[in-house]
This record gives sequence, C-alpha cells and structure tokens, in this order.
Amino acid sequence: MIYTYFENRMQLNCAMMLVDANIPPQKIDIEFMGVLAERQVPFVIVYTKTDRMTPNQKASNIATIRKELLKYWTELPQEFITSSNTEEGREELLKFIESVNEKVLAGKGN
Repeated sequence: MIYTYFENRMQLNCAMMLVDANIPPQKIDIEFMGVLAERQVPFVIVYTKTDRMTPNQKASNIATIRKELLKYWTELPQEFITSSNTEEGREELLKFIESVNEKVLAGKGN
C-alpha cells in the first residue's frame, strides 16, 4: 500500500527516510530505499536518536550505516543527523523542507 502511495502521490516532492542511528542498517530499510530509488521517488536520509550516543559512537555508527548502504548504491542521498531531545539537525532539516517548498512554489509560477 505504501508503495502505491509513493508512486501515485503527485504532490510528493521528497520523502524522508528515518534511520535509527543506534542500530545497524536494517534489511527492510535498505530494501525500502531501493524501491524508492527504482520508482524515482526523491528522498533524504534522516538519522534519528543521535543523542543516545557519544560523538565518537555516533560518527562510528553512521559511518557503518553509510558503508553498508554503499554496498548497494554508488552515491547516497542527502543526509541529516538529528535528535528530537537535543534538537540537533533541526534547523538544517527545517531549512531543507523550506527549500523544497520554495522550489515547488516557484515551479507553480511557470
């Protein structure tokens, strides 16, 4: 059902793939990203729960996730590192959403 939604939702400009940065990449996440790419659904990766680790653990875990994803991809989509508790990455993600919205609105003026 979700695949049909992503394929047919004409107003969809970018999906956000939430990935728990505390655990290794899950097979279902990798498969879902592959389906999004195959169906040409634009998306970004949002690493979540980063406040639960030290900075070194966070860097190591994200590097491990990237390495695993690059087994299937030649290039990763844009990434955001976030925490709802500390608000890390909040401003960057909001600016990205705003830029997507601005592009959509600019395109409607044509």
